[in-house]
Amino acid sequence: MFRLNEKRALRRGVPGMRRGWKPHAVYIIATMFSACWAYYAVRAASSPTGNGPRLSIIDQSPYGRPMAGVNVTISGIKETLTTGSDGSVELHLVPAGSLEILVTWKSVYNPEPVTIARSTVVLDRTLDITIVSMVYDVELQLVSPSGRPIANAEVRLANVPLGITGADGKVLATQVPSLYTNDHRPYPVAATWLGEDLSPGDVNINAEGTYVLTAKNVATLTVQVTGAQGQGLRAAQVEIKTTSGITVFYGLSNEQGFVNVEVPYGTYRIRADYKGFTNAVSATVSSPAGTVQIVQTGVFLEALGMAMSFATFVLWIIVASIVTLAMAIAIHEYHIYRRKRLPQLFGAPKAK
Repeated sequence: MFRLNEKRALRRGVPGMRRGWKPHAVYIIATMFSACWAYYAVRAASSPTGNGPRLSIIDQSPYGRPMAGVNVTISGIKETLTTGSDGSVELHLVPAGSLEILVTWKSVYNPEPVTIARSTVVLDRTLDITIVSMVYDVELQLVSPSGRPIANAEVRLANVPLGITGADGKVLATQVPSLYTNDHRPYPVAATWLGEDLSPGDVNINAEGTYVLTAKNVATLTVQVTGAQGQGLRAAQVEIKTTSGITVFYGLSNEQGFVNVEVPYGTYRIRADYKGFTNAVSATVSSPAGTVQIVQTGVFLEALGMAMSFATFVLWIIVASIVTLAMAIAIHEYHIYRRKRLPQLFGAPKAK
């Protein structure tokens, strides 16, 4: 009977009816749709609604950056929660009341997770909670024993490279927990400058700010450029290099011929040039007292702005003596000539 009605419907062009259509297929599709709807409805009912209170962990930077990947342990809850990229976790099925919260995190500076916050909070289902962790942005400033900033030094905090110090001797370390390990607070700091180790030791981080670290194995190299008589030469060109060829200093000496530069322990090549007179020596710095190195040139004296060696000075004396003698002879001959010519001017006969 149904097939007959189907055929009639097809002949009449009834919409929705086509050859091969089975009415029980409608019931099958409807049943599958109902089952899927029921499955997702039950799953949605068992999933978080997204309307519960949120617990957020931030650092102590001026902007309070969110802390991602932080582990949060809540009293009475066996499961450890982990913050997402927004630094928060959503609290579900957490009993209301006073809760003990422990926050731990393993940053790039820590060999193991460390405690960055402990807090007791009262949970209100309509109130979000924010916990400020003991995580800081800090500047490390590397200075010499005299207090001068050391530029172009490589600094590492807990073996993590921080970069190269600027002209002010500073580098920045971001999101550093106050604890290096749970039973050890100071962080090890390592530094190299001009290829030499001048690590200042440990730093105890407990707040935002700048931590001044005094470099070790740094002392003053004093260079004096002198002439042959030991006189200091002003404005001599001085160049100081490491044995590997790195230029430490390039400039002019002061009024007494001195140049002072702080350098790490090591051996240095010094070259001095004063108006074409040059000399090169080596100097080793190996103690806090520093090293004084004299670079003597062949300058004996200066005359009319020209530097002269002793040999040049003697030559000038000889030349000047010869010129003076020649002039004296010429003057003497001229006087003899004038004495002979003078009587003739008054009409005296020439001498025979």
